[in-house]
Amino acid sequence: MKNLFKKIFFCGILCAALDASAAATVSRTLVRQQWPWHAKVHVDYRLLNDDGDSVEVKVSVTNGTRAITLPSRALTGPRMGRLPSGDYRLMIDPEKIDFDGADRLDDFKVSLSVAPAPADADLALYRIYDLIARTRTDVTKMSLVNGEWGDVETTYDFAKDGTFNPSEVVIWTGVTNNPAYKTNCLVMRYVPAGSFVMLPTTNAVNVTLTKPYYIGVFEMTYAQCELIKAGRAKMYFTNEVCKAMRPMDGCSFDNIRGQNGRSWPVDETVSGQETYVYKIRQITGESTFDLPTEARWEYAARAGTTTRWNNGSDSRTTGVANTVLPLLGRSRYSGGYIDGATSPELDCDATHGTAIVGSYLPNAWGLYDCHGNVAEWCLDRWIDATLLGGGTDPKGSASAEAGNRVIRSNFWGVGPGTSYMDYRKERVANADKFDNSYPGSLGFRLICEAE
Repeated sequence: MKNLFKKIFFCGILCAALDASAAATVSRTLVRQQWPWHAKVHVDYRLLNDDGDSVEVKVSVTNGTRAITLPSRALTGPRMGRLPSGDYRLMIDPEKIDFDGADRLDDFKVSLSVAPAPADADLALYRIYDLIARTRTDVTKMSLVNGEWGDVETTYDFAKDGTFNPSEVVIWTGVTNNPAYKTNCLVMRYVPAGSFVMLPTTNAVNVTLTKPYYIGVFEMTYAQCELIKAGRAKMYFTNEVCKAMRPMDGCSFDNIRGQNGRSWPVDETVSGQETYVYKIRQITGESTFDLPTEARWEYAARAGTTTRWNNGSDSRTTGVANTVLPLLGRSRYSGGYIDGATSPELDCDATHGTAIVGSYLPNAWGLYDCHGNVAEWCLDRWIDATLLGGGTDPKGSASAEAGNRVIRSNFWGVGPGTSYMDYRKERVANADKFDNSYPGSLGFRLICEAE
């Protein structure tokens, strides 16, 4: 990109509305380089929207006659929602365009057009729960696209080595840049109702989930758990510099729901006023906070994929040769072990052992660390995969042993042979580590119902 602006001319082009039924129009488009000289480009436009329609201003760029892909990370400014008539400014950062042509843009053109906004523009795609102020902020799809919350991806092309190309993506990647979202706030992502094939690469069953829900963008961190209930669970990785934003890593099922909470799904009791679930319900005033069922966990973690890895790759390569898992999560060969060979000390920084949450690529629904870092508890009692029946809103067996629960994903100490999307394991409800060889390996993320 160094020579991108050796020679550059800008021009604005007014395009007709994409949908003839849309009353809104754009005019007076002016494209100019930021001054004093800077790579960023201003795009000023006038919107006529007297009917107050919910609209989307679409932006395309060309170099001469050749179209250039404009990723959302390169574009900020108001362009979606019930924008009133008036003058607006967008900003294009060409340094963030994956320009694969000549080494300069010498005939850079911008065109704008107007279309009806998506029906879900006002959907609260994310929720931010402030655990100290005890408030909730809803982050709409519209506000994300308009750049009000920092970096957003609307394509999944940044997730390399996969073949997954979802038709619509809005991922708030900027959530990883603010430490507050990993410490004193809990950020959750909307997951729509839908159907999917559970465990497709090992023991496929059809599942339908009839209700949308929100699920944690990150695994619960030490700082978050301490705000909910201090001292409730053990933290094995003890480095004081970075442990606040590492996942809580010594958490049993009983820490989360209480020993009598094992009765689920016979009943939905959460026993004890000191458990994480009881306390988060008290802090937020929302009674549906809980662990995800195994079906809900996998549905959210897959985000539409049917492959072994949730970026669309079906690579079966194991060991250090696997190139997919190091992109998606902390495992033995992506920092968990020292040089992939030596287990780290528990006072190590986040270079080894567990990673700071959100350090790897998200899935297409914006969830991080669904492969590796720590294994995650689910609500279900453990049964063998061959006994899973699927169906509508499955809760697993009510007759299986209540003291044995399901964990999903895997953790920092193992490799790609047991970290794929179908991986599931049994652990006793009072366990706070995978086994004696791997302290610092069991954590969780929370869900709550969407109203």
